[in-house]
Amino acid sequence: RKFLVMKQEILKFDFNNFTQKKTFCVSIKNFFAYELVKSWPNWPKNALLIYGPEKCGKSLITQIWREKSKAIIADSKFFENFNEISYKKINKRKRCWIIEDIELLIESGIRLEEKILNFINILSLNNNFFIITCNKPPKQIKFSIPDLESRLNALIIAEVKEPDQELLKEIIKKKLKSKQIYISQKNLNFLITRIDRTYSSAIRVAEDIDRKSLQNHSNITANFIKKILMNY
Repeated sequence: RKFLVMKQEILKFDFNNFTQKKTFCVSIKNFFAYELVKSWPNWPKNALLIYGPEKCGKSLITQIWREKSKAIIADSKFFENFNEISYKKINKRKRCWIIEDIELLIESGIRLEEKILNFINILSLNNNFFIITCNKPPKQIKFSIPDLESRLNALIIAEVKEPDQELLKEIIKKKLKSKQIYISQKNLNFLITRIDRTYSSAIRVAEDIDRKSLQNHSNITANFIKKILMNY
């Protein structure tokens, strides 16, 4: 599989074939999930589970797929109201579905686990396409129903990993560019070695730069970056 032997560099693919509103930074860290979304509906199975840390791009991936597939999001309210009537409606309609943050639904204290399992069984029996997202792999989720864990482990599973420095740079540049803010390569290199290597840190620092530059009408200088980093 070519995604296993790729160099660790940013691949500037554009998702405009799927959406006119969003682009996505692709690297070896998220390439498998990218390829699966891109190849839909030619999946080896009807369902995909994507897991990875917060703000790693899972929601963007599902949004891209949602715009292409017209998928419906099944949230906590949907499962609270899930019953025999909704079962019949699902059976009549060949639709695509998204279940986001499944471990939060399971661990919320609301008794939804059995309903989620029944829903997944219905979708599988009827060959409906669906994507499930979570922050950790199924084996790390506390299930009270073993069958649900087995169901999730049987899906196509794609991990979105913690980013490397090059992907973090691309995320920061992309967010700043959307605000028409320029940061030099030297300042970006200085910045990237002084924040946590996480998606949420990259997004947070870009938002801080945007906010502070507007408040103070500042250029993005080395001193400006040092002041931003005082909060990190």
